[in-house]
Amino acid sequence: PYLLLALIYPFFVNISRTLLYYYRNEGNIKGYSFLNVSTLVLITIGSILGVVYFQWGSAGAVEGRTIGFCAVTLFFALFEIGRSGLHYDRSISRSLLKMGGPLFFSSLIGSVAYVFDRLVVEQAGTLDMLGIYGFSVTIASVIEILMGALSNSFSPGVYKIMLEEDTEQYEEMNFQLHFFLYLLIGIAVLVTAATPYFVRWFISPRFFESIQYIPLLCLSFIPRAFTQFFSLKFYKHKRTSYILYLNIVYLASVTLLGLLFYHYLSLKGVALAVFCSGMINMFMSYYLSMKLDPLKFKLNKLYIVFALLSVSILGIHFLAPADRTQYVYFLAPLVLFLILSFTVLRVETLHILNTMAGSMRKRNIS
Repeated sequence: PYLLLALIYPFFVNISRTLLYYYRNEGNIKGYSFLNVSTLVLITIGSILGVVYFQWGSAGAVEGRTIGFCAVTLFFALFEIGRSGLHYDRSISRSLLKMGGPLFFSSLIGSVAYVFDRLVVEQAGTLDMLGIYGFSVTIASVIEILMGALSNSFSPGVYKIMLEEDTEQYEEMNFQLHFFLYLLIGIAVLVTAATPYFVRWFISPRFFESIQYIPLLCLSFIPRAFTQFFSLKFYKHKRTSYILYLNIVYLASVTLLGLLFYHYLSLKGVALAVFCSGMINMFMSYYLSMKLDPLKFKLNKLYIVFALLSVSILGIHFLAPADRTQYVYFLAPLVLFLILSFTVLRVETLHILNTMAGSMRKRNIS
């Protein structure tokens, strides 16, 4: 039965993601939200029925969750087919295969590449080391979750402007893009500052070592956000093969650097390999996108802020002691971020604060 579920579940996952992308690209926020909420409700009800009502134990949780997820996905798929109908266009199919083929292989390689650091630890280290490093990755994944949520909001708008070359909307979208990247960097340094307190107060002492690796792993998601933004050019020019090349390079770099740095720096080396691999991808995606056409968004100030914060977090990664004085060291990037916000990014920060204040006043009036 588990083999059957393992075959059925991914099929419906792909359908669900296709529907979510469709709603997102169409600007159908209600459809996007309703599908997400309905999925959560149905998999929860399915799990409860399988465990409590049918008393199937852990198997009931898996089967109930799968049935609930498949049911809501099938309902939405049939609803959209009934509303729009089914049509086949050979030219569109050919274009989709040309663009989608590299993305398919890119996804396969990416699914391995972005967990390969843990495979390095598993093969070269011990089970305890894998647990500690895995916990560090789990905490740092807060940035990935936020990045995914914000990316779904901002990417369609940025891509639309790139396609239409609408110069009038570039300035407004430039602000939104600054807000997106600024917020990600801010959350990364905030998680860094809070890490020693959270882990030492709420987590078992055997995981205290993970504090050393969390800041750099948090920072490693920022190059990935830049890479996602630069990669939008590849879709515009139908060069999705570049995304495949980027994932191949990432897999090769995280493997080679992970094994090399682990030999000299242990788990600190693996975290450093993840960061360096992300930076290689960021520079490579920037270079390839600039070859296609010049970047019209002005992000120079953000590059400076990111570079300075990278230096401070790398300093923590290698110099901060593994004792209670970590509290002081881990506050340094947050202090630096606040200073840079009102110096290098002063105009952008004030614009963000004024926009947020205006939104709050409108809510209070309404």
